Amino acid sequence: MISASTDLEKSAKEAGADDFLEKPFDMDELLDKISFHLNAKTENSTL
Repeated sequence: MISASTDLEKSAKEAGADDFLEKPFDMDELLDKISFHLNAKTENSTL
């Protein structure tokens, strides 16, 4: 989840969000998080 509100992180994760970024976000951090979650999805799919 990407949000401009810093106080939504806890409720976002409680609602099922796997990750959270505050705006403005760093593009490298976003790409790292995307890569991490894609790799985790791939690993879980091959189990």
